[in-house]
Amino acid sequence: MEVKKDTEGLGVVKYDVTDLAITKMKTDFMALTVKDLDDEAGCTQVHEARMVVKNHRVAVEKKRKDLKAGALEWGRKVDSEAKRITALLEPIETHLQTEEDKVTKEKERIKAEKVRIETERVEGILAKIDDIREKGTPHFLFGKTTAQIADVMAFMIGIGNASYKEYEEFEKDALEAYETAFKAISEASQKRIEFEEEEKSRKAEADRLAKQKKEQDDAQAKITEENLKIQEEKDRLWRDKKAEQDRKEREAFEKKALEEAEKKAKEQVVKDLKAAEEELIRKESLRPDQEKFFSYILSLQSIPEPEIKDPTLVKTMAAFQELFHEVCEETKREIETL
Repeated sequence: MEVKKDTEGLGVVKYDVTDLAITKMKTDFMALTVKDLDDEAGCTQVHEARMVVKNHRVAVEKKRKDLKAGALEWGRKVDSEAKRITALLEPIETHLQTEEDKVTKEKERIKAEKVRIETERVEGILAKIDDIREKGTPHFLFGKTTAQIADVMAFMIGIGNASYKEYEEFEKDALEAYETAFKAISEASQKRIEFEEEEKSRKAEADRLAKQKKEQDDAQAKITEENLKIQEEKDRLWRDKKAEQDRKEREAFEKKALEEAEKKAKEQVVKDLKAAEEELIRKESLRPDQEKFFSYILSLQSIPEPEIKDPTLVKTMAAFQELFHEVCEETKREIETL
């Protein structure tokens, strides 16, 4: 089904405002400015010009919507018809694609399987060749003993006696890898034998030197032990002499200290007796005044309270008497401590 759009009567879209009119407005209105807040004439002129421009803009927008209304409806109809036809065609295309894929995908699978088999064959051969190369590398041979290298050599001889036909188109690469590795293993074996012989010689010499050093160390240890005993005896005699000297010095120091302590003790006793005598004289001289003070306080405490009837003054008198009693008692205690 073919859908056609009626284009009769369509031409250049025209609006009520022309480019010439817009150019004139731009020339007239873009020069308008407002000087400050007090420029009422400028504000009015700018506002009126803006309303002219706004009215043209609103009119253009309204006409745009009116002109486009029919076009939107036509677009929706076109989309709807296209969607309906596509829905009818898709099942047919899907069926045909499925039938075509039965052959196409099977061919692709067979091709991919052949590639996989060939890749595995080549990778398997190259892995065997890499294994042969690896046997001759310094990394593989490093640290191996003569016996271990001999085992590697036997393995390589077994490979050399076998047919190289299994390596197919890589037969030449396999042969080159074998010859290179075999040569490296042979050289490593010879070097290892020489190294182990040198190690035996070095170990024998090291053992001899170690034995010699041990004998020297034992002799030196014996001399050191004898010297240590002699030094210990010297140290013991020196300690005994030092201890005797320290004892004498300590006895002299203790004797002098005791004499000084006895002297200070006697002086302190004399001083204490003198102080006690002075204190006794002071207290005896103070006693008459103390007795007078006590009598004064007792006389104050013996004054009878006046008879008071006012409740407020009764409370005040009671508080006064309590405070007065505490002052008197505290004063008597202070007098007693003098």
